[in-house]
Amino acid sequence: MPTFTVRLATAADLGAIRDIYNYYVTHSTCTYQIELETVDERVAWFRERSAKHPATVAEDSGGAVVGWASAGAAASHDVHREAGSPQAGGDREPRGPVRLGLLLALREVTDVH
Repeated sequence: MPTFTVRLATAADLGAIRDIYNYYVTHSTCTYQIELETVDERVAWFRERSAKHPATVAEDSGGAVVGWASAGAAASHDVHREAGSPQAGGDREPRGPVRLGLLLALREVTDVH
């Protein structure tokens, strides 16, 4: 099982997060996107993160970002605004250890369950 460390994401991680996300744009239907995400789109996404809905990354033992997870508002409607909708990218398999670890760690730093 791979070893990794989970921490809150920073602006320096956005390139790696975008690369991981774009892998799924071209190799999966889980994003529902057909165009690769741009740098500006990922920066805008990061600016929307907050203490309530943060982004986390997983780093391998060499310090490379190998996965990410975030929680965002489930919807803009009043009832759903406080709820979280988690998403994660990493690994090449849907239930890989990096994704699972990120989602579990995200649960620890937010009240999204």
